[in-house]
Amino acid sequence: MFALDYYNTVTIPSASPDRPYIPVYAWQNADHPKAIIHIVHGMSEFGGRYKKVAESFVDQNFLVIAHDHIGHGGLAKEHNSLGYFGTKDADQVMVEDLHRVVQAAKKRYPDLPYYVLGHSMGAYITRLYLGQYSEEIDGVLLSGTNTHSPIYATGAALAPILNTLHPDAYNYYIHQKLFGTGLTDDPAVANAFPEYWYPPKSGEERDWPLVGFVFTNNGFAELVKIAHKATLPSWTRNIRKDLPIAVIAGRNDPLINHGKETHKLAKEFTRSGFDDVTIMMFENRGHECLLYGNTRPVYQMVNNWFKKQLKTIHD
Repeated sequence: MFALDYYNTVTIPSASPDRPYIPVYAWQNADHPKAIIHIVHGMSEFGGRYKKVAESFVDQNFLVIAHDHIGHGGLAKEHNSLGYFGTKDADQVMVEDLHRVVQAAKKRYPDLPYYVLGHSMGAYITRLYLGQYSEEIDGVLLSGTNTHSPIYATGAALAPILNTLHPDAYNYYIHQKLFGTGLTDDPAVANAFPEYWYPPKSGEERDWPLVGFVFTNNGFAELVKIAHKATLPSWTRNIRKDLPIAVIAGRNDPLINHGKETHKLAKEFTRSGFDDVTIMMFENRGHECLLYGNTRPVYQMVNNWFKKQLKTIHD
């Protein structure tokens, strides 16, 4: 397997006026992969964090790519803008950046089936992307997402005001309200929330400071707007109804109300006329079931879903 960092090979201009290009990562081990999986990362992390996930699918002859959102990754760190989105149209910028990476990958591999896997904040961005560009992909997986956003409930009133007053100030208060009262050694609590909020285990490497950083007031204000738009009752209206959809969730995840939001979301898809909807619910797993703990059952179920979709395409 080789890992390819598009920093040095492909220049994809960002829709943001504040950064010159979109950082993109790719992993593959075959000259002729059978499909593309595009990972859309979540809040306070970066595309390269999904190397472990990528390797599991590369072993199955997929080409896996990921990219960094504005306010995330090494380029944002270089410009001292981690957690800061800058533009007032951050939602559309991130949708457009996703679209541009998809277009670049499809130009390079025009005959490969294309799947997008969005996690958490990345799932919100993916949902907004689907409202404009669902025709250009063959299926979507949404991980750690919901019908009603706790982020919107927590920050809707406060974040926009603080963004006007002090946009580049880091907001530990909203961060703490969203992700708990502090660090804990309780495995049940630690499993429920993103692992990067907790101290690393002995011998464990962490991608600090690219993982787990606190958002600025500007970042939270834009995140609230993204979550709101992505969970409006009408959000599925412009998505093609024959798009295969899978919803991935950990039962212990409080951000999806311990699975209840997942089933609500699946019903929302069904009511909207989608005819291929799959729920993947994993017991005793939290928000990041793709990354931590025993991931083998997760990868196996997701890979089986891909096999089914590819068989349908080739039949």
